[in-house]
Amino acid sequence: MIAALDNNVPQLSADLLLVVLIVVNAIVGWRTRTLRRVVSLVGLYVGFLAAYYMGNGVAAVFRKGDIYANAWAFVAIVVVVVILFEVLGRVFEDRLKSVAVIAFDRVAATFLGAAVGLFQALVLFTVALAVGAAHPGPGNTVPESRDVAANAIHGAALSGRAVGAVPVVRAAVAPLTTTDLTTHLEDGTQVSLHF
Repeated sequence: MIAALDNNVPQLSADLLLVVLIVVNAIVGWRTRTLRRVVSLVGLYVGFLAAYYMGNGVAAVFRKGDIYANAWAFVAIVVVVVILFEVLGRVFEDRLKSVAVIAFDRVAATFLGAAVGLFQALVLFTVALAVGAAHPGPGNTVPESRDVAANAIHGAALSGRAVGAVPVVRAAVAPLTTTDLTTHLEDGTQVSLHF
């Protein structure tokens, strides 16, 4: 394990992101209980779908045809929707508490919180891997350096192992999305060569 420690800043950043999201969500799960973590997990799923269908349009307002703008708009929409669901969970906390079974609630919420953190990291990693898989060419604005984050994630000690679960994220959203994420983020990056 020591030999596999991250040896550059992008790899270390990917692993730190993974660990922070898992630990923070596990702690939040312990403090807020199971049903609030379920609400957060639903929020993450809804956020992914909202970002898939709205992200490129939002990005076009700021930087049309830029894959990085598409990716950042995607992440921003996911974050906003997750925060919205967290607030809704807080607002309806009393109603949620009356439904929960207290005996296993904290332990289950801790594990569910860690799972939410893992899935949050996997959504971010999925976006980075999708950008990294984009194909630069003369007909689009995809930069050659697009795969730096994806390579860092694959090369990182923890994140490199965690991305093995990315197909689960893809399978979970596949029934509701029309294309793979790489193709979706590439939409709008084509440059018209006709004058």
